[in-house]
Amino acid sequence: MSRQSTTQHNATPTNSIRHFAESIKENFLDTELIYCYAKTNDLAAMEEFVTGPNCANIQSIGDRCFNEGQYQAAKVLFISINNNAKLALCHVNLEEFRDAVSAAGKANAGERAE
Repeated sequence: MSRQSTTQHNATPTNSIRHFAESIKENFLDTELIYCYAKTNDLAAMEEFVTGPNCANIQSIGDRCFNEGQYQAAKVLFISINNNAKLALCHVNLEEFRDAVSAAGKANAGERAE
């Protein structure tokens, strides 16, 4: 098997988007790369990407994942942007009730401080 056909065989949409996102920092590409990680359940890569420098609209992609029932992915995203209100809802849907109470308490404390 030639090197070219091996490379083409190993190419995935996620790898292609990641390549472009690394070379061109753009909101759309970063946001769609995060969504690809979520849809392929590559949460470790998604978490690594969102904790580094990026231009993604993490709130919108978190909402999108939440609305599609991808609560684990949404949880990772809401943790990264400290959206404790949405994080609490993710915990409830994942039946992580102690964590839900904790996140809700942090959300309420943040609202009172503002």
